[in-house]
Amino acid sequence: MGYVYAAAMFLAGIFIIYFSLKENKLFCIVGVYFLLVGIYWLINTLMPELGLFDGAYGIAFRCVTGAVAVIAIALYIFQRRKNINSKK
Repeated sequence: MGYVYAAAMFLAGIFIIYFSLKENKLFCIVGVYFLLVGIYWLINTLMPELGLFDGAYGIAFRCVTGAVAVIAIALYIFQRRKNINSKK
């Protein structure tokens, strides 16, 4: 199942980078972050003895990832509202 999560993070990162080049360059940073999350998840899946998601570091990593996702969604909504209002 870890491979699926890693692939999902890779795809999300590539998707965000590809489509953010046209709209807002700030999303490129978010896309790169999700690519790094995919690498981190793949390493954890390939080498479970490292225990990258164990303990306080794992909790902090998940909290930071959740915060980045929430901020990205908020930025996206703000950007969409700005674009819709500018077309009126």
